[in-house]
Amino acid sequence: MRRGDIILVNYRFDPISWYIKKITKSEWNHTAFVIDNERVVESRGKGIVIGSIKRYKNTLFFKMKVVRPELNYKQLSKAVDYAVMQAGNESNYFKFLYTLFSLKHRYFIKSSHKTCSGMIAEVLNIVGFQFRNDKKPLQITPEDINSSEGIDNVEE
Repeated sequence: MRRGDIILVNYRFDPISWYIKKITKSEWNHTAFVIDNERVVESRGKGIVIGSIKRYKNTLFFKMKVVRPELNYKQLSKAVDYAVMQAGNESNYFKFLYTLFSLKHRYFIKSSHKTCSGMIAEVLNIVGFQFRNDKKPLQITPEDINSSEGIDNVEE
């Protein structure tokens, strides 16, 4: 893995993850942006955080796939820098649940809570990469990232 790669995650034993997979019709329910060999930046229930890659390497609880947008390293690095700058932007679980509800009902009102894939789509949009032209970054799901043109599989 390298800076700017995207980790697609399948949480195996989590009810919220099952809900996300069901409404998005995907095997993947979470995404994270690789900062370096040890860390990722991701949007979780509490907001945008910097976490450890190690947790996703536990194959008992997670299945993961690594993909890379077809951008040069400088563009990807700029996108990661922007995502890292957002880390620490706190949210709360009510906003998180509201975001899940809006995703289910395709009722997208601007929320202060960003979905994990929406955060990645937003920062990649800044450097000129779009997953789907017919969706706003907030509407991008892990499956949109997985099946998008311009995404290369790195490892599974």
